[in-house]
Amino acid sequence: MASNVEIIASNDLRVGMYALLKNKPCKVLEISRSKNGKHGGAKIHIIGLDIFSLKKVEDLIPSSHNMELPIVKKEELSVLDVLQDGYVSLLLKDMSGTRQDIRVLDDDDAKKITEMLDDGKSVLVTVLSAMGKEVYDSFKGDRSRSALEERN
Repeated sequence: MASNVEIIASNDLRVGMYALLKNKPCKVLEISRSKNGKHGGAKIHIIGLDIFSLKKVEDLIPSSHNMELPIVKKEELSVLDVLQDGYVSLLLKDMSGTRQDIRVLDDDDAKKITEMLDDGKSVLVTVLSAMGKEVYDSFKGDRSRSALEERN
């Protein structure tokens, strides 16, 4: 697991970064810091969005501790077709083949991608990978949007 993360001081964490909150890779949405209190040190309250389930995750950590940041990679792949149940047929970067293991979870996105392909437009899908998993994030063509941004 150590190779999938990097370590930073919790005080260096910023909104928009990715962080492991309760062992889930999340995009940080909000950060609030409390001051030293009578019964302990300062704490950092973090709210993030799990990049795989799109559910909000909250965590409270001491400001003196380090944070684990998941190494999140983004890859844009060309869409060839939208298959059953929202899965997409994607052309590999090196054009050596295709893959059909990524699912567009948002029905509206799947419909828009299908319409754009039917109109002869090229569509790119952004796939996020972290902690050994991959997930659909967004698409690009005439209109683009991110699943993480839409659900904030």
